[in-house]
Amino acid sequence: MVEYRNILLVVDDDARMVRSLTRVLKRVFEQQDVEIIGKTDPADAEAFMEEHMDRLAVVCLDHRMPGRSGAEILRAFEGAPFQFVVLTGAIDQELLDAAEGGHVFEFIEKGEPTVAIANAIRAAFTFIQHQQIVDYKVARARERLIHRKPKPPKPDPETGVGEFHGIVGSGPWFEELVRTIQKVAASTAPVFVSGESGVGKELVARALHAESPRRRNPFIAVNCAAIPGELLEVELFGYKKGAFTGADADKQGMIEAAKGGTLFLDEITEMPAQAQSKLLRFLQEGTIQRVGDTKEQKINVRVVAATNRDLQQAVQDGQFREDLYFRLNVIPVMLPPLRERRDDIPALIQFYARHFAETEGFDEVSVSPDVIEQLSDYRWPGNIRELRNLMHRLVLFSDDGEIRPEHLPPDLRATIDEAETEAAWRDVELPRLFIDDRSSLEWALEISGNDKEKAARLLGISRATLYRRLRKFDAD
Repeated sequence: MVEYRNILLVVDDDARMVRSLTRVLKRVFEQQDVEIIGKTDPADAEAFMEEHMDRLAVVCLDHRMPGRSGAEILRAFEGAPFQFVVLTGAIDQELLDAAEGGHVFEFIEKGEPTVAIANAIRAAFTFIQHQQIVDYKVARARERLIHRKPKPPKPDPETGVGEFHGIVGSGPWFEELVRTIQKVAASTAPVFVSGESGVGKELVARALHAESPRRRNPFIAVNCAAIPGELLEVELFGYKKGAFTGADADKQGMIEAAKGGTLFLDEITEMPAQAQSKLLRFLQEGTIQRVGDTKEQKINVRVVAATNRDLQQAVQDGQFREDLYFRLNVIPVMLPPLRERRDDIPALIQFYARHFAETEGFDEVSVSPDVIEQLSDYRWPGNIRELRNLMHRLVLFSDDGEIRPEHLPPDLRATIDEAETEAAWRDVELPRLFIDDRSSLEWALEISGNDKEKAARLLGISRATLYRRLRKFDAD
């Protein structure tokens, strides 16, 4: 529910100014449910603003006050949901810089009549009332989005494969993933995506962002494994000018850059301990502190984390904080490897053949049954990313609109042949083999391509035993 903002605060070290302005404001707003408060001590005013953040509508702020300037207060409350009307004798650069946050409604010269100042405050209050209506409508829309019934994307009529923000698949697994993304996208809860490299973890994060009310704000992806450990904290949280040698100016971190949007932290298990500690505080408090800075700032960011490692094992090994694991793992999403989705593979092959034929401007490209059969038996260590890249390559090199076995890369064909050989071994009736028989040893070496280790596995003996038998027959 959107809070109703109805407090007007006047902050000025001149007590007579405070009394005069609050008296006029009470007459201006006598027909409205508005609470008018006056403060002469800047520290007291800041404490009041912190306490009543959810109900403040407008703060009338004097710029020149002893101990604390109006510009300093503006910076302290950058991004606050209320508006400022600033009283000043002259607008200086410090004040302009502090007002860049966009939360200053108007500057008023200190010598202006009290009624003119009150009118500016009334205009700011009207603006806030309109904003409250907008916020209320957004909140209702968000509520409807959270509770809407998810609709899975329509599958391709020819292949049966569906596509959802770049994620492709079919069947119950794909439909359940889409439902999960649609149900939690509008939430602020962290999401943890796990799975092997190439399964599409970043695509899930981007889909969550695209389906959420944050989609007009930034999506920032950070690969924690690609940034040296000592630099990751600086990249995430930014730094203050002079924080270390070479820090010649303030630098915004990735978390600030994602303000209002989504931060995707890939390979989270590679994050060093110090950065883990600061990330945990951010998740708990919603605030960050730049390296070398003494002030904290509130940042609204949705965090999606991912890893291709076993995070629970990393916790047990002392490589990852357990409390951070529980903070990140609010909504777990597990993506299975492609080898566990073998029923999807033929349809995915056909889907990507059509997709890349269209994107490359080719006529329809077909895939021979032999290629589909061979690729369906392949283990796909690179998962869906490997399949997608391979199909792009095969479409480009198909000669006459058909992808045939000879178009497969030699290294892939060798891998498939090896897999077929191993599959054939599993079908051999081992009781018919006798390891003391020369013909059995020769047969095992032949079928394994003279690979001693594979031959030993086929016969169910160790390599040492195989070598002893070979030496025995050579001696005979």
